[in-house]
Amino acid sequence: MGRFISIVRQIVLWLVRVLSRLGQPMVKSESPPNVIPITSKAEPEKPRVIKKIVIHCTDSRDSLDIGAAEIGQWHRRRGWLKIGYHFVVRRSGLIERGREENMIGAHVKGYNVNSLGLVWVGRDNCTDDQYQSLVKLTRYLMKKYNLPIVAVVGHWELNSGKTCPNISRVEFRQTLEKEMQ
Repeated sequence: MGRFISIVRQIVLWLVRVLSRLGQPMVKSESPPNVIPITSKAEPEKPRVIKKIVIHCTDSRDSLDIGAAEIGQWHRRRGWLKIGYHFVVRRSGLIERGREENMIGAHVKGYNVNSLGLVWVGRDNCTDDQYQSLVKLTRYLMKKYNLPIVAVVGHWELNSGKTCPNISRVEFRQTLEKEMQ
């Protein structure tokens, strides 16, 4: 059984790499459970003005492989309508859609109205695949919403009581700058 899971994981990683070469990241919708391009949803009637992209981590064990569905359950247990983040980056690097982009998020108090929330699954060790997917997704959203690098912030920059996303802001922004060239 372990060999089968390993083969399936390799196939999924290969598909993510192939599909990411098409110029836009691919995401898995929370429902229905299929892979779709993030631009496939109809544009909202009144688009929100996005001014920030807020990067988070789930603060869960790095060995825990969860996605948008599980995080959505956690958030609904807290009384929220649905998952608070707009995108989830799984341990494998697969990007899953959470809340629709045209919906106000529930991921950083006081900044939800004009921001998108991206979360990587884990606490201390963002995998290489996660990091690359997070970079590609962030770059895509920066282009889509015409945002400068300074608009990409970590949760802790907006709430001093947080440490998330537990990745170096400086290194992440440097990687984003390299991707822009």
